[in-house]
Amino acid sequence: MSSFGVVLDACVLIPASLRDTLLRAAEQGMYQLHWSELILEEVRRNLVKRDMTSSVDAFELTDVMSEFFAEAFVRGFETLVPCMTNDEKDRHVLAVAVMSRSQVIVTSNIRDFPGTALDPFGIEAQTPDEFLTNLFDLNPKRLVKILTEQAQDLVAPPISVQEVLAELALIEATHSQGIRRSALRRSRYIGLDKTHLQHILIATALNFIRLDAWLSGVPLAKTRFSRFKQLQKQPP
Repeated sequence: MSSFGVVLDACVLIPASLRDTLLRAAEQGMYQLHWSELILEEVRRNLVKRDMTSSVDAFELTDVMSEFFAEAFVRGFETLVPCMTNDEKDRHVLAVAVMSRSQVIVTSNIRDFPGTALDPFGIEAQTPDEFLTNLFDLNPKRLVKILTEQAQDLVAPPISVQEVLAELALIEATHSQGIRRSALRRSRYIGLDKTHLQHILIATALNFIRLDAWLSGVPLAKTRFSRFKQLQKQPP
């Protein structure tokens, strides 16, 4: 079991494929997983608010996660929250990392964890693709084995390793476009219901933007490859 401590932010535990990959890597001992009940509560709340599952199923999911990774829970971090200087809504995540002496926070909300807030504690914020690519660099055979087993377990419908990586890459690309084009990282409204509606409208707008570009024959931009895409190019 690796002693490399990692806190998973709630946002990376919401997409099913990404959650599956990250938790399989923790199960295989590629890193030491840390989270809190507050993080899992945020996962449940967002799964339900985004109509991704029912409240009952969301609780069942996090109950299974809690039971399987019982040692991941960090307690007593609450007193550290007022001392954190990152984005206010994510200070509890940094406090969990400090309390558990973790080296990395995996999050899609990198701007909420600036270096000025993390550097004093020797903590680094990494996006999911950065983190998984780092795991690949450390132990490529093990991560390929994890992705292969993940693909083999998906039988309805069947899915290949390349399709698993493609789905992970799509999650990263869509999140990035939503931030750049529609300020997805910040809500313009007060309240979860209005914020949920904003997310639905942003997703709809992105679909129209992509459809218009396709109908107009706009060539794909030569942007950087997601690291998940880079993993797809690695030899087996």
